[in-house]
Amino acid sequence: METEEKERIRREKLGEYFLNLSNTVLGSTVLGALALLLVEQEKASVNNVFVLLIAGLIGVVFLALLGNEYFKK
Repeated sequence: METEEKERIRREKLGEYFLNLSNTVLGSTVLGALALLLVEQEKASVNNVFVLLIAGLIGVVFLALLGNEYFKK
């Protein structure tokens, strides 16, 4: 019984970790994209911002799904 409780707590902690990591990635990509937009106004820079945002959103979705899987188990 004690090992089941430890396993449940471990899964909850891992789920929280991945969800918090997802939030951090989202915040950093948004702030990074805003910083790029404020510093440079060239067309190439705007394209880099979109690439950064898309990569960040893919990472956020992946980490959120991973965290959610740990909570479901």
